[in-house]
Amino acid sequence: MIYSPQMSSTNAAGVETGGGVDDRGSGPNARPASVNFTLWIETVEYKVLAQWPSSAPSDSPLEVMHQGIKIVLHRPDEVSEDRVITVRVTELQYAQMVLLDFGRLSWPHPSYATLRPEVVVVPKDHEAWEERLRRESG
Repeated sequence: MIYSPQMSSTNAAGVETGGGVDDRGSGPNARPASVNFTLWIETVEYKVLAQWPSSAPSDSPLEVMHQGIKIVLHRPDEVSEDRVITVRVTELQYAQMVLLDFGRLSWPHPSYATLRPEVVVVPKDHEAWEERLRRESG
């Protein structure tokens, strides 16, 4: 589930933005004619199974790989059984289109990426634990 996306977009052709395209002189290389860049910052919710081995001490953290992210879970003392928790992660996605000029030929060069953290730590007092505890006690 994805929620609260924020988006920014710019077209840097002929605009001094403090970044963008750098044409470093002559030669056989293409000249960058324009850049269009769109950025999304969003919070993504992942459902993660918190399932400790029966032999694990109650205070030992659990490492779970989920969608390429290592999630380190520290379970509260009052949680003894396995459960699915919701972990929120901020991700950045971008799309960039550079128009390269090869003299009489222009060629688009697109780039797309999603950047997410390598490790997310869920401490004992994290809201993901409280969500289920509230439902169980109420």
